[in-house]
Amino acid sequence: MSTSFTPQERAALSTHLQTAFAPPQVDALLGLADAARANGAAESVAMLGGRMDRVESALERVANAQARADERLEQLVAAQQKAEKRLGRVELAIERLAEAQQKTESALHDLARQVGGISNRMGSDLEDAAYIVLHDVLTRRGWKVGELSRTWQYWGGQEREIDLWGKAVDDQGRTLCIIGETKWNLTVSEVEKFAKMVESAREHLTEALFPVCFCHRARPEVQTMAKANGFALAYSYGRME
Repeated sequence: MSTSFTPQERAALSTHLQTAFAPPQVDALLGLADAARANGAAESVAMLGGRMDRVESALERVANAQARADERLEQLVAAQQKAEKRLGRVELAIERLAEAQQKTESALHDLARQVGGISNRMGSDLEDAAYIVLHDVLTRRGWKVGELSRTWQYWGGQEREIDLWGKAVDDQGRTLCIIGETKWNLTVSEVEKFAKMVESAREHLTEALFPVCFCHRARPEVQTMAKANGFALAYSYGRME
């Protein structure tokens, strides 16, 4: 870079100065102008050098930041890979758990079916016992008892399933309709349900009723409720109250 005036610039500046100054003064002023221009160029170079230093420092900081970003990115990629592996293991565990759940549900379904079958057989066995035991107990009391069985009756347009049903003539010569409920373990709610059935039977039958609950066992409060409703209580071991 040139730090002095070109001949053309110097000639033009000299001509302009000569209009106001004497030749010695013009030469002095031209010298000062050369020096000022040289100093200005040096300052510009110094300023440019400073700016370049700052740019280089900034670029270095950017490079360092980029390196840290690259390192962080690598860490994130590694973490993502680990997360994907863990997710894969979790999905596999969930799949195995779902398979185990299906097997458990299938086993529970089979067990429920088996228990239901056992319950049905027990209920059927209890009813068979009720027909025999109740027939025997009433006969020993001097009653003439007809066949006892499960039946369905239609009262008020509704079908009612009755565990114990039959006719009998008691020791006083009265014809009675036997209606009964059979349960292994008689409960309060079952007595309440049976009471509604007996009430419906009384509304639709002309014969007198002999309502009886036949069971294997009943808690004291259940016995009290049954007796309060006027129901006889007969047990599978042959006793009747």
